Amino acid sequence: MRDLSQRTVGVNDATMVTLATTSEFLAALQRARRIDVRSYTLAPGAVADALAAAARRGAEVSIELAGPPFAPAGPAAANARTLARLRAAGARTDESSGAFHAKIARVDDALYLDDRNWSDRGDTILRLPAAEGPALVATSKQRAIAAEVAVLATARGGERVEIASESFGFASPLYSTLRLLAARGVAVRLCVDRAELLRGSIEDRALARLAAAGVEVRLGGSSEKFAIRGARVWVGSANATYAAPGATDWGLETRSPAVRAQIHARFERTWAHARAYVTMR
Repeated sequence: MRDLSQRTVGVNDATMVTLATTSEFLAALQRARRIDVRSYTLAPGAVADALAAAARRGAEVSIELAGPPFAPAGPAAANARTLARLRAAGARTDESSGAFHAKIARVDDALYLDDRNWSDRGDTILRLPAAEGPALVATSKQRAIAAEVAVLATARGGERVEIASESFGFASPLYSTLRLLAARGVAVRLCVDRAELLRGSIEDRALARLAAAGVEVRLGGSSEKFAIRGARVWVGSANATYAAPGATDWGLETRSPAVRAQIHARFERTWAHARAYVTMR
């Protein structure tokens, strides 16, 4: 797959960026002639089955998953098993080195961007023409997070912003951005995946300080990653944590009203079932 990381991120995309369901992504795999998939990991399930089936029927299939040293022993071993299965079906496979966390697929002339790891759980998947990808998508974590900060940073008192992230940390520029917004009187709602939060961890301390600064923090059951401010929305695979040099993730800002409406509805559902954060120290 072509490297997109040095391209400029654009926002004039109201008609070209859409949300796709997992079922729609699977349908695209079933009829595709060429498939390139990159992911941190890929668990056994419908997507892995569809990739194997596509390779067996003669489609040109390539897949790259994270390998050592970035993937811990568990995911690295699971990835090796997945890649072996897909090679046996006729796919080209590779293990990525370095801090590789992106989830990007090119299926014929369409680009699909997943915020998680191509699971069967109803991931947030964006679809856009592959030809437009270089102009719209940042594929380094540093640039992806910078695009998210750009959506939020100029919010003023009286505005409201919503952010969802699987995990959160001091080292992310989002931490200082959210403190600044709260000080301006912006109503900030932050939802973090409770499964990632450990008592006394760096994340716990960061969330405690944000809550003390006036950010409304809740712990939810979703690992989605997006930010909403007015008509602008950022979606990505990048967590609000430290961006190691060369770390690969994706992030995209869109002003598509349809995407914004659907992402906001997802946030409200997660928020409604989340519990208020209370410091764990």
